[in-house]
Amino acid sequence: MSKVPNGKCSADVIIAALNEEEGISLTLTKVPQKTSPNQVLVVDSQSIDRRVEIVKDLGVRIFVSGWLRQR
Repeated sequence: MSKVPNGKCSADVIIAALNEEEGISLTLTKVPQKTSPNQVLVVDSQSIDRRVEIVKDLGVRIFVSGWLRQR
């Protein structure tokens, strides 16, 4: 992590979320306010809501895992 001219930290941001359709947009818009990310990556593990489409529409990279969470 390093400092950039605006005084914020520069880092890679990885967000793990499952079925977060309601809050993912707000989360992704807040990230640049807190840091100057080099890149943002959302990790999905078989969500059953529209979160994957929302993340893609916002232009954020998403990794969809083949691992299925056991209940």
